[in-house]
Amino acid sequence: MALIWIILTMFIVDFLLRKLLRVKHKGFFGRYEHFNKNYALAEKYTFIIFLVLLISNIFIQFVNDPFIFTWALLTFIWLIRGIQEWKYDKENKEYIFSWIGSTTFLIIIALSLIGLV
Repeated sequence: MALIWIILTMFIVDFLLRKLLRVKHKGFFGRYEHFNKNYALAEKYTFIIFLVLLISNIFIQFVNDPFIFTWALLTFIWLIRGIQEWKYDKENKEYIFSWIGSTTFLIIIALSLIGLV
């Protein structure tokens, strides 16, 4: 239940900040355009590492909650996107929302490790 509240709070903060800062929403499932090939490769390799860890966790269980890998992947990808947007497109202010998302997923990871989520 706490997980739902955390994600719902993230969407509400995202919505309110978009209205306040007048940043246009690109679309929830819209295609993401990379500014740099290095960042695209970093996301690609992060996803491959995520899949390897997730599959290896099935055979050798080193984490009790496999969703921690999912939250870690989302945290890292949104952090990389935030850095990329901040570096190449500062005036759009989209990086703020990527960092809010990565911070939210980092909070979910911490609460999952503690056992509250």
